[in-house]
Amino acid sequence: MALKVGDRWVESVQDIRAEVVNFFKSHFSDSEVDHPTLDGVQLNSISDEDAKGLTIPFREEEITGVVLSADGLKCPGPDGFNFSFYKRFWNLLKREVGTMFNQFYHSVPRSFSSYFVTLIPKVSSPSSLSDSCPISLLGSLYKLVAKVLAGRLAPIMDKLISSNQSAFIKGRQLVDGVVVGVSPNSQSILVGFGFVS
Repeated sequence: MALKVGDRWVESVQDIRAEVVNFFKSHFSDSEVDHPTLDGVQLNSISDEDAKGLTIPFREEEITGVVLSADGLKCPGPDGFNFSFYKRFWNLLKREVGTMFNQFYHSVPRSFSSYFVTLIPKVSSPSSLSDSCPISLLGSLYKLVAKVLAGRLAPIMDKLISSNQSAFIKGRQLVDGVVVGVSPNSQSILVGFGFVS
């Protein structure tokens, strides 16, 4: 096995490991760029009652509903289990999983958000790290908590998300947000949120 780094090839396991760590450290590090701020932007908010609904104790029915409705055939994460396992043995596992949910607001173990990163080739014969796309393989319990929390957020999303936003919102399509018009100088066409000359 070898990895191309610039104009040279790296072959030893230790050197490849070091190059992978360096590549992703620089790839995912913050850069000194002025990011836009939200100063002066009016954001939608939810009522105190809606906020309390997000943090009430988890109910067995909402957890069981997510487990039984989840796609059981997706790849397992670092824990080696997928949702087929949880569906099959739910009667044995629901008490332990319920305990984890009861402790969720107080303490989450570091291992809970551990994941494997795997590289998916973007080309037929990858030789460098930039020839691959990294994806994260999360554990089933992490996914389960995320799905339960998403289920709690779903009923109040319309109160938080602007009616102008169309991407990544259930029931809306990307093309719903396209606005076409002519700018005042009649030399540019307004498409979506940018100008095209």
